[in-house]
Amino acid sequence: MKLLYKCFKRDDSTLPAIIKRMEPYIVERGELIVKDEENLKEPIVFTTKLLALKKEMDDLVDYSFSNDMKF
Repeated sequence: MKLLYKCFKRDDSTLPAIIKRMEPYIVERGELIVKDEENLKEPIVFTTKLLALKKEMDDLVDYSFSNDMKF
């Protein structure tokens, strides 16, 4: 991902292509947590999983996309 970003960032008009691919992935991962009935029964587990996903995505953006705010 980091190498793709370095190549695509040379032309800002190409960055939406990466964002278009990343957004459904992030939404899908979040939906898996939100729609899991077991998570809804345990608020602490639910919150912990959502926060872990947020941290994972923040780390991904930081490492792969140089913390670019477009992501």
